[in-house]
Amino acid sequence: MAGELYVVGFGPGSPSVRTPEAVEAIKAADVVIGYKTYIELISDLLEGKEVVSAGMREEIYRARKALELAGEGRRVAVVSDGDPQVFGMAPLVLEMASRLDAPVSIKVVPGVTAALAAGALLGAPLGSDFAVINLSPLLTPREVILERVRQAAAAGFVLALYNPIDKQLVREVLAVLRQIRGGGTPV
Repeated sequence: MAGELYVVGFGPGSPSVRTPEAVEAIKAADVVIGYKTYIELISDLLEGKEVVSAGMREEIYRARKALELAGEGRRVAVVSDGDPQVFGMAPLVLEMASRLDAPVSIKVVPGVTAALAAGALLGAPLGSDFAVINLSPLLTPREVILERVRQAAAAGFVLALYNPIDKQLVREVLAVLRQIRGGGTPV
């Protein structure tokens, strides 16, 4: 009998912004799988749970393990910070489940995204058009990222920039923003 797999977004870190549905999905799970730091952030919800943690860049392992355990009839929660659909585990898990024809029930449990939480915290809510751009060059070529930033900046979008792991690329992005928007744009 196939189990259940929840792909859960627990928000940007603070317990105060976890959704009730996310908390319930994690509490209902037999096994919780996540990046080591994410597991630490939700440790208050993990008593009595089997926990599988892995390092950064081990997303394929986490997705495969979740599908394997759910396929054995377990109730599994794969956790992501923010929302699992926004540079999180949901796309990978769903794609892998489809490719493997995994006989598992999968439910995505949305969470509060970091972009929305940051906008609220800064007093600059994202209430109109905005763009979310991933700055990680791991899967997207640098020039593609810079072109996306150019186009979004030229269109006047408020930008939410995720995964600023490459400091040189961040400097290049800021230079593009200054060139297109001028020095008065808050960054």
